[in-house]
Amino acid sequence: MGPAAPGIMAAALCVGNIVFAWRYLTESREVSEPPQAGEVQRTSRQAIWRVISHSSEPSSRLIWIYAIAIGAFQGSYSVLALFLNARFQVTEQTIGYFFMYVGAISVFARVLLLGRMVDWLGEAKLSRLGLVLLAAGVLGMPLSRNLAMLAVAVALIPLGTAFTFPCVTALLSRVIAPRQRGLYMGMQQTYGGVARIVARYSLAGL
Repeated sequence: MGPAAPGIMAAALCVGNIVFAWRYLTESREVSEPPQAGEVQRTSRQAIWRVISHSSEPSSRLIWIYAIAIGAFQGSYSVLALFLNARFQVTEQTIGYFFMYVGAISVFARVLLLGRMVDWLGEAKLSRLGLVLLAAGVLGMPLSRNLAMLAVAVALIPLGTAFTFPCVTALLSRVIAPRQRGLYMGMQQTYGGVARIVARYSLAGL
Protein backbone atom coordinates (compact mmCIF):
# COMPACT_ATOMS: atom_id res chain seq x y z
CA MET A 1 0.00 0.00 0.00
CA GLY A 2 3.02 2.27 0.26
CA PRO A 3 2.76 5.64 1.99
CA ALA A 4 -1.05 5.35 1.99
CA ALA A 5 -0.96 2.38 4.39
CA PRO A 6 -1.46 4.32 7.66
CA GLY A 7 -4.45 6.20 6.28
CA ILE A 8 -6.01 3.07 4.80
CA MET A 9 -5.59 1.14 8.05
CA ALA A 10 -7.05 4.02 10.08
CA ALA A 11 -10.02 4.22 7.72
CA ALA A 12 -10.54 0.45 8.03
CA LEU A 13 -10.59 0.75 11.81
CA CYS A 14 -13.18 3.53 11.54
CA VAL A 15 -15.38 1.39 9.30
CA GLY A 16 -15.09 -1.52 11.74
CA ASN A 17 -16.04 0.79 14.58
CA ILE A 18 -19.10 2.00 12.66
CA VAL A 19 -20.24 -1.56 11.99
CA PHE A 20 -19.72 -2.56 15.60
CA ALA A 21 -21.65 0.46 16.91
CA TRP A 22 -24.47 -0.08 14.39
CA ARG A 23 -24.79 -3.72 15.45
CA TYR A 24 -24.27 -3.63 19.21
CA LEU A 25 -24.67 -0.06 20.50
CA THR A 26 -28.14 0.57 21.90
CA GLU A 27 -29.63 3.31 24.02
CA SER A 28 -28.66 2.86 27.65
CA ARG A 29 -32.10 3.94 28.83
CA GLU A 30 -35.20 5.76 27.71
CA VAL A 31 -35.89 9.03 29.50
CA SER A 32 -39.63 9.20 29.97
CA GLU A 33 -39.99 11.22 33.15
CA PRO A 34 -41.18 14.84 32.79
CA PRO A 35 -38.68 17.68 33.24
CA GLN A 36 -38.00 18.68 36.83
CA ALA A 37 -39.34 21.90 38.25
CA GLY A 38 -37.22 24.83 37.12
CA GLU A 39 -35.36 22.81 34.49
CA VAL A 40 -34.74 24.84 31.34
CA GLN A 41 -34.51 23.10 27.96
CA ARG A 42 -31.84 24.89 25.91
CA THR A 43 -31.02 24.71 22.25
CA SER A 44 -27.48 24.00 21.08
CA ARG A 45 -26.82 27.67 20.35
CA GLN A 46 -28.10 28.75 23.74
CA ALA A 47 -25.97 26.15 25.49
CA ILE A 48 -22.84 27.12 23.55
CA TRP A 49 -23.32 30.78 24.38
CA ARG A 50 -24.06 30.03 28.03
CA VAL A 51 -20.62 28.46 28.46
CA ILE A 52 -19.15 31.84 27.45
CA SER A 53 -21.63 34.15 29.18
CA HIS A 54 -21.87 32.10 32.41
CA SER A 55 -18.33 30.78 32.71
CA SER A 56 -18.58 30.56 36.51
CA GLU A 57 -21.18 27.79 36.41
CA PRO A 58 -19.86 24.30 37.24
CA SER A 59 -20.70 22.90 33.80
CA SER A 60 -19.04 25.84 32.04
CA ARG A 61 -15.90 25.59 34.16
CA LEU A 62 -15.56 21.88 33.44
CA ILE A 63 -15.97 22.45 29.69
CA TRP A 64 -13.31 25.18 29.74
CA ILE A 65 -10.95 22.94 31.72
CA TYR A 66 -11.43 20.17 29.18
CA ALA A 67 -10.98 22.47 26.18
CA ILE A 68 -7.85 24.21 27.45
CA ALA A 69 -6.22 20.97 28.56
CA ILE A 70 -6.89 19.12 25.31
CA GLY A 71 -5.78 22.15 23.33
CA ALA A 72 -2.45 22.19 25.16
CA PHE A 73 -2.04 18.46 24.68
CA GLN A 74 -2.87 18.41 20.97
CA GLY A 75 -1.07 21.66 20.27
CA SER A 76 2.21 20.33 21.56
CA TYR A 77 1.86 17.25 19.38
CA SER A 78 1.42 19.34 16.22
CA VAL A 79 5.10 20.33 16.32
CA LEU A 80 6.40 17.27 18.12
CA ALA A 81 7.95 15.57 15.10
CA LEU A 82 9.87 18.75 14.20
CA PHE A 83 11.07 19.17 17.78
CA LEU A 84 12.25 15.57 18.08
CA ASN A 85 14.09 15.81 14.79
CA ALA A 86 15.81 19.07 15.71
CA ARG A 87 16.75 18.11 19.26
CA PHE A 88 17.21 14.32 19.13
CA GLN A 89 17.60 13.58 15.39
CA VAL A 90 14.42 11.46 15.33
CA THR A 91 13.39 10.62 11.77
CA GLU A 92 10.36 9.04 10.11
CA GLN A 93 12.08 5.67 10.52
CA THR A 94 12.45 5.97 14.31
CA ILE A 95 9.51 8.13 15.44
CA GLY A 96 7.28 5.05 15.55
CA TYR A 97 9.10 3.89 18.70
CA PHE A 98 8.20 7.18 20.37
CA PHE A 99 4.49 6.81 19.69
CA MET A 100 4.60 3.14 20.69
CA TYR A 101 6.09 4.24 24.04
CA VAL A 102 3.36 6.86 24.53
CA GLY A 103 0.60 4.46 23.49
CA ALA A 104 1.80 1.72 25.83
CA ILE A 105 1.80 4.08 28.81
CA SER A 106 -1.66 5.37 27.87
CA VAL A 107 -3.11 1.85 27.70
CA PHE A 108 -1.43 0.92 30.98
CA ALA A 109 -2.76 4.03 32.73
CA ARG A 110 -6.34 3.64 31.52
CA VAL A 111 -6.62 -0.12 31.98
CA LEU A 112 -4.69 -0.68 35.21
CA LEU A 113 -4.42 2.65 37.02
CA LEU A 114 -7.45 4.83 36.27
CA GLY A 115 -10.09 2.84 38.14
CA ARG A 116 -7.93 2.36 41.21
CA MET A 117 -6.91 6.01 41.28
CA VAL A 118 -10.54 7.15 41.03
CA ASP A 119 -11.45 4.88 43.96
CA TRP A 120 -8.54 6.29 45.96
CA LEU A 121 -8.66 10.02 45.20
CA GLY A 122 -12.05 10.62 43.61
CA GLU A 123 -12.69 12.23 40.26
CA ALA A 124 -12.15 15.86 41.28
CA LYS A 125 -8.76 15.32 42.95
CA LEU A 126 -7.60 12.93 40.26
CA SER A 127 -8.46 15.41 37.50
CA ARG A 128 -6.38 18.06 39.32
CA LEU A 129 -3.48 15.63 39.56
CA GLY A 130 -3.89 14.84 35.87
CA LEU A 131 -3.71 18.52 34.95
CA VAL A 132 -0.50 18.92 36.94
CA LEU A 133 1.06 15.88 35.26
CA LEU A 134 -0.04 17.05 31.81
CA ALA A 135 1.36 20.55 32.37
CA ALA A 136 4.62 19.11 33.69
CA GLY A 137 4.96 16.84 30.67
CA VAL A 138 4.23 19.57 28.12
CA LEU A 139 6.69 21.90 29.85
CA GLY A 140 9.29 19.19 30.39
CA MET A 141 9.58 18.16 26.74
CA PRO A 142 11.23 21.36 25.46
CA LEU A 143 13.45 21.49 28.56
CA SER A 144 14.74 17.93 28.03
CA ARG A 145 18.44 17.76 27.21
CA ASN A 146 18.81 14.00 26.87
CA LEU A 147 16.70 10.94 26.12
CA ALA A 148 16.25 10.05 29.80
CA MET A 149 14.73 13.46 30.59
CA LEU A 150 12.58 13.23 27.48
CA ALA A 151 11.31 9.76 28.44
CA VAL A 152 10.19 11.03 31.86
CA ALA A 153 8.54 14.16 30.45
CA VAL A 154 6.77 12.25 27.70
CA ALA A 155 5.50 9.62 30.17
CA LEU A 156 3.73 12.34 32.16
CA ILE A 157 1.57 13.32 29.17
CA PRO A 158 -0.40 10.06 28.70
CA LEU A 159 -0.70 9.77 32.47
CA GLY A 160 -2.07 13.31 32.63
CA THR A 161 -4.57 12.77 29.83
CA ALA A 162 -5.73 9.45 31.30
CA PHE A 163 -6.37 11.06 34.69
CA THR A 164 -7.86 14.32 33.40
CA PHE A 165 -10.27 13.81 30.53
CA PRO A 166 -12.36 10.84 31.78
CA CYS A 167 -12.71 12.44 35.21
CA VAL A 168 -13.71 15.85 33.85
CA THR A 169 -16.31 14.22 31.60
CA ALA A 170 -17.67 12.20 34.53
CA LEU A 171 -17.90 15.34 36.67
CA LEU A 172 -19.70 17.16 33.87
CA SER A 173 -22.29 14.39 33.64
CA ARG A 174 -23.08 14.88 37.33
CA VAL A 175 -23.66 18.63 37.33
CA ILE A 176 -26.13 18.75 34.43
CA ALA A 177 -29.69 17.47 34.18
CA PRO A 178 -30.09 13.96 32.72
CA ARG A 179 -32.03 15.32 29.74
CA GLN A 180 -29.16 17.71 28.93
CA ARG A 181 -26.29 15.21 29.08
CA GLY A 182 -26.18 14.47 25.38
CA LEU A 183 -26.19 18.17 24.55
CA TYR A 184 -23.43 19.04 27.00
CA MET A 185 -21.27 16.04 26.12
CA GLY A 186 -21.43 17.08 22.48
CA MET A 187 -20.73 20.69 23.40
CA GLN A 188 -17.68 19.61 25.39
CA GLN A 189 -16.32 17.92 22.27
CA THR A 190 -17.15 21.03 20.23
CA TYR A 191 -15.13 23.30 22.49
CA GLY A 192 -12.37 20.69 22.62
CA GLY A 193 -12.26 20.54 18.81
CA VAL A 194 -12.06 24.32 18.50
CA ALA A 195 -9.29 24.41 21.10
CA ARG A 196 -7.33 21.75 19.22
CA ILE A 197 -7.57 23.71 15.97
CA VAL A 198 -6.53 26.99 17.59
CA ALA A 199 -3.64 25.39 19.47
CA ARG A 200 -2.30 23.51 16.47
CA TYR A 201 -2.32 26.49 14.13
CA SER A 202 -0.99 28.86 16.79
CA LEU A 203 1.94 26.64 17.72
CA ALA A 204 2.62 25.70 14.09
CA GLY A 205 2.79 29.42 13.28
CA LEU A 206 5.38 29.93 16.02
